[in-house]
Amino acid sequence: MTGLALVVVVFAQAPAAATRTIKVQVLLGEKPAPAETEVRLLNPSPLCGTSRYLGAPLRNPDAKGWVTFEGVQKGASIDASNPALGSAGLGGVALEGAGPFTIRFPAGLPLRGRVVDAKGRPALRARVGVISRGGEHTLRLQAVNDKDGTFFFGNLARGKWAVMGEAFDDAWSRGVEVNAGDEQVEVRLTALAALSGRVLDTNGTPVPTPRLEVRTVGIGAPVFSELGQPKNRAEYEAHLKPRADPKAFHRWFWGEADGHFDTSLATARAVEVKADSRELCTTGKWTAVTPGKPVELRVPAPAKLKLKVEGSPWVMMSFVAPEGSFACELSDLQLETVAGVIVREVPAVVRGVTLRVAGHQPVTKSVALEAGKELDLGTVKFALGARLVGKLIGVDGKPAAHLPIFLGEKYLTSAGSDGSFVADGLTPGEVMVSVRRDGELQIAGQRVTLTAGSESSVALTIKEPSPKLR
Repeated sequence: MTGLALVVVVFAQAPAAATRTIKVQVLLGEKPAPAETEVRLLNPSPLCGTSRYLGAPLRNPDAKGWVTFEGVQKGASIDASNPALGSAGLGGVALEGAGPFTIRFPAGLPLRGRVVDAKGRPALRARVGVISRGGEHTLRLQAVNDKDGTFFFGNLARGKWAVMGEAFDDAWSRGVEVNAGDEQVEVRLTALAALSGRVLDTNGTPVPTPRLEVRTVGIGAPVFSELGQPKNRAEYEAHLKPRADPKAFHRWFWGEADGHFDTSLATARAVEVKADSRELCTTGKWTAVTPGKPVELRVPAPAKLKLKVEGSPWVMMSFVAPEGSFACELSDLQLETVAGVIVREVPAVVRGVTLRVAGHQPVTKSVALEAGKELDLGTVKFALGARLVGKLIGVDGKPAAHLPIFLGEKYLTSAGSDGSFVADGLTPGEVMVSVRRDGELQIAGQRVTLTAGSESSVALTIKEPSPKLR
């Protein structure tokens, strides 16, 4: 124990290494280096002097190229790196004194060009990547102008670079070998096939803005997942070869408001395609197609619901759809009757409908609908419901706002900013009205008897939950 204490004392009393503050200017030729340049300080390791650790976080030069480091130790070194320019340092210059010091990259060169589609038209919003022959640098940038398809890279190190492009419709380009400084590079995307057509329901009506899914077998990898650092000349040259027609292809895209679609496929192989519809809450069947020929896809048509309502010109209708229906957007509909009758198109996948009339109990009916056919529910009668009004009081005696109110086990409504709440059309009977924290822990509750056609009131006072329930 004495030896251990002695060691601790010795280390505690060891003098700290002398440090200083220095300034470094990072230049590109005679101009300040780009702001994305990263400059790092490496201080000697205190352990045996055999390794180094980062003595300061990475810094970026200011508008004039300056970087300031504090805590610089004797024997430290500084280097800078840039994704396009590579690395540069002080070239063996010792960091003696406070400087200032200068790190200089050789002046870089620009690279300009444009991305075009298979027909020579400007390709908009494509991505362009450049990769160096030596394998020292990789740049992955979205650098295409939306107006004319042009791209620009600045300050590339001198030498050979490969340029590749990829569009968002999954067309790609072969690699183009260029020299830094070239100003008229053309990157031509390859689209091997076109897919066009329209989506209709089984009644022949266009389906607005359908979602289309197309596939071969499996899922193809994006082109940029294959754009990595080449380890040798052979790997670099592999980027210059045209990509083979992919054996696997999979993507989604959207049709137009009139059901038409037109897109390019990065495969000439036979594919399968299917259409989905949010409005109809349905998914079509996979259909084998040959790219290049227009195709017509079908999804189930809506069904019709017919019903007669007594005593109210307005009905609120909501639906129950089976789980797994594609992005089903079924919301409450407030419908006006015509001479007491409602005829409404609804998705054929609907398996239940709930009807509500103000002041009455809701009516829920199970339905078995068929695409393109009408189901008559007959006359729907509504029984008078009960009305519940209430107030929430917090532990401080003041109104409690925006907490969820439950009726039995089901969520009913939320309290307003003043702690009050109202619910109509409730089923008569004795029920538990409660407030729950996180949907589970009851922090206030009271039994209330609801009477058809009458109003019941309740005041709920929130209490702190018991320690066992926390």
